Amino acid sequence: MSRLARLIPALILILLPSLSSCGGGVCTTASCDSTLVVDYGAIVVNEPYALTINPNGQPVSVTCLDNAPDAEPLPEWLECDAGGFEITGEMAETSTISVAVVPLSTQEAVIANALVTTLVDEILQPNGPDCEPACYQRSGSVP
Repeated sequence: MSRLARLIPALILILLPSLSSCGGGVCTTASCDSTLVVDYGAIVVNEPYALTINPNGQPVSVTCLDNAPDAEPLPEWLECDAGGFEITGEMAETSTISVAVVPLSTQEAVIANALVTTLVDEILQPNGPDCEPACYQRSGSVP
């Protein structure tokens, strides 16, 4: 995820307190997205690989690092690289996620159905503590 995209929620938090009047019962309508960042720990996969995850109990299989012109695009809520992946939006609102990583060249799992516990690093409430939405910045690492 780009640095700018990560800074937007922080900028909203800095700029909105003067505009928000949630304590008086009126809320602004700023939005935010939850994010979940999972890293593969000491494992680095520098070639195309199959990633299978189950955000919110929904199994999803994609191919990461596939630069072929006919490669299937990733879902808009998912980014992946050699060291992990990031989920944005509703699919990021999970406290555990199953992760499997299989390089396409070997078809042998380098991460075989690891259960990753995610921790809340930050809660964003761009419209104030008494107003919706609340977005969670979570992270986890493959054990």
